Amino acid sequence: MPGSRKHNLRETLILGLLSMIPYVSWAIYVNYSYGIDAIIQVSITQSALSFLLTVSLTQSIIYFYHIGSSISVKNTSHTPSSVLSSIPETITIPIVFPISLAVIGSSLFSNLIVVSTHYFAGTPNILITMLPGSILGLLYSVIYSLRLAGKLDRILNKFKKRY
Repeated sequence: MPGSRKHNLRETLILGLLSMIPYVSWAIYVNYSYGIDAIIQVSITQSALSFLLTVSLTQSIIYFYHIGSSISVKNTSHTPSSVLSSIPETITIPIVFPISLAVIGSSLFSNLIVVSTHYFAGTPNILITMLPGSILGLLYSVIYSLRLAGKLDRILNKFKKRY
């Protein structure tokens, strides 16, 4: 497990750095007409925000996925043993549960951060401002959660065979 955490941290940092490229490019494009000072300010702000949000989103996906994966339900009923013989001692949680928990939990967490940041910054139209990033974040959460579950390669291989 320690090697896995080191790998996840390194991977998370690389993904954080890579996320800066499209968001900073968009910020420069949108603010190009405001001059070099605005471009520098927006680039620094967007770089930090993109990096930190991607790192926190990735870590929250991993966190929620591991919580969902570690849940097991033990049979603690006081039913007569003849009835219990057909009921397993531990019920396995389907793989869809940790994937769903990772996607929903991480998306709620990251969107709470974004809404709070925009609220305190005084952003006039918070929903429209955060919508593109929220959609991309949700898509990223789904893909990364499937990867954690070992299902992404299988899905991609099915897609490759079809097309």
